[in-house]
Amino acid sequence: MTVAALPILTACGTGPETPDRPAASESASAASSAEVLKPGTELSVAQADKLLQEALAAMPTGHVVVSQTPAATPPPDGDHYLGIEIEGDLVAESWHREAGEALGARTAYRVTGYRVAGTFDGDPVELVLQDGETYLHREGEWSSDGDARLLAQQMPNPVSALDFKLDPDPLATTTYVGKETIGGVLTDHYKNSAELEGQSPRFVRTDHLYLDGDGRLVRIRSEAPVYGTVTMDITAHGEPVTITRPEV
Repeated sequence: MTVAALPILTACGTGPETPDRPAASESASAASSAEVLKPGTELSVAQADKLLQEALAAMPTGHVVVSQTPAATPPPDGDHYLGIEIEGDLVAESWHREAGEALGARTAYRVTGYRVAGTFDGDPVELVLQDGETYLHREGEWSSDGDARLLAQQMPNPVSALDFKLDPDPLATTTYVGKETIGGVLTDHYKNSAELEGQSPRFVRTDHLYLDGDGRLVRIRSEAPVYGTVTMDITAHGEPVTITRPEV
């Protein structure tokens, strides 16, 4: 039996190790633009791309709560998708790509470290990403072997939950849904839908983005009919976070 996490938008990539982290106020333009949008307005690919770039650039650190709810009907590939709950902190970096580079002028984003704890199929687990290495605490012991990396790939950790496709997707449709309050915060709700090519039966993935008044991500909810739902709530944007390497 294969255990897997809900597939989410594919992403990020590599780039120079030069962080470029604008303050949240500098990223407010994307959120403020929602003030002139009417619910149901469809964004252009460029508008949707800019919205996400600015939201990620405004989040060098954050506190995250991630949950995965499996679909009621198992997927046709026979994989088993588990209910998962984790909570912890992340550290990320962003940098500016010049116009001449492969993806054009844009902000790239990569989670460089996180420490989260929660349950995986009912068992308590803790995961740490530090300096490119993944550590797993399970059944009273820390490990950094293939099992740790495999579980990190299967869980909806901050890397997978933020693994958004920064390269504009001409097949995706992004729509402004309207205002919605999440955890006491008034947000602008956007919905991104895309049909994955080569899938049978037809497979449509929907991602919901909730941005606060400073253009920062407050919630990400990803849905796929046969795989279930992954939700990540984000708070404490930009607050100091220290990720320490476990002793293995």
